[in-house]
Amino acid sequence: MDGYKVRASRFLIKDDLDKTFTECMDDICGEIRKKSKVITFSCVEGEMRLTASDIILIETSGRKNMIRLQNQTYQIYEKLDILEVQLRGYGFLRTHNSFLVNMTHIRGINSYVLTLDNDRQIPVPKARYKQVRQEYALFVGKEL
Repeated sequence: MDGYKVRASRFLIKDDLDKTFTECMDDICGEIRKKSKVITFSCVEGEMRLTASDIILIETSGRKNMIRLQNQTYQIYEKLDILEVQLRGYGFLRTHNSFLVNMTHIRGINSYVLTLDNDRQIPVPKARYKQVRQEYALFVGKEL
């Protein structure tokens, strides 16, 4: 029961310490990275450590994905589907087949168009529109 008080997601068992120690340390490091919100990407330019809040969006361009910050762009060959799963816990939302948007940079959603705080407009397909609005509303509710 004490594990629940400290939000323990894993426990070390003395009899199986060699096996469980590495798994627990990986989980702990993952939790620390989520809290610090620094994400490491293997970009064309090399290993990049980016703060989640600095990333405005990731968009597909040809066979590459472009990580767009305010004044910088990095190329990454990772598939957008995989990036979507990796970044879900950091407040990113798949708004279109070609766009993964950081919800902290959304200014508004209206008439199947998402407007970012840098005035860029992203189309939201009719099939995803309701889901995108719901997920964004939930995100805003959690941030309040």
